[in-house]
Amino acid sequence: MNPTPCRRKLVLLTNQGIFKLTVFLGEKLLEWLLLAFGSAMCIGNLTALLNPPKKQDEQHLRKAPFWRSFIYIIVGLVVAVWSLAGLIG
Repeated sequence: MNPTPCRRKLVLLTNQGIFKLTVFLGEKLLEWLLLAFGSAMCIGNLTALLNPPKKQDEQHLRKAPFWRSFIYIIVGLVVAVWSLAGLIG
């Protein structure tokens, strides 16, 4: 009897009994982390494009570079949607 991929458990047999260990924070930890990082990448760069900083100084840019931010928005959106599909499916 093979365990299903989403229900893997490690069973330890010791002299004090049987212990069942599960994966820390669930089996879909990678999907949740990718959803968080992809969403943050998309929303952060979108915010930087739409709302530039109010205080200006010589050390920082006046506004975010458009094409770099646009590419990061697309990459973050793809990662977030892909990880959401992995969580649902």
